[in-house]
Amino acid sequence: MRALLWIGLASLAIGSSAGANGLVNLSARGVAGPGSDALTAGFVVAGDAPKRVLVRGAGPALASLGVADALAQVRLEIFRDATALAANTGWDTGSDANALAQAARAAGAFDFAAASKDAALLLVLEPGSYRAGSSRDGQCRRGGAGGNL
Repeated sequence: MRALLWIGLASLAIGSSAGANGLVNLSARGVAGPGSDALTAGFVVAGDAPKRVLVRGAGPALASLGVADALAQVRLEIFRDATALAANTGWDTGSDANALAQAARAAGAFDFAAASKDAALLLVLEPGSYRAGSSRDGQCRRGGAGGNL
């Protein structure tokens, strides 16, 4: 079974207001399924310094906005080449839930409900190419490249 999923990406300047380094908020919506049907999005951290990046995968939040066939649970993974760097299956299940909520507000993103099965990661990434993968079953494919954002 495949269902709708949203991936959002926001670049937040470290130690200053959101958007000071260019991109503030970009999102894409598509159909995601298990394994090789995972929705992927590629992005590049430019420059010569690390950047604070918020990546979110929405499923249940889409349903609450009236989108039909949204995923009931999302797994979000961040990759650099074939290496998985981070993963999340419940945006507010970790110790950084407050920071995630504040970063989302700073980027102008819609809120995720408490205890929803939406996913989010707030990372400081070195310059380079990355890929965000979201799937309904937690099996984001590690090969290939995603679309560019």
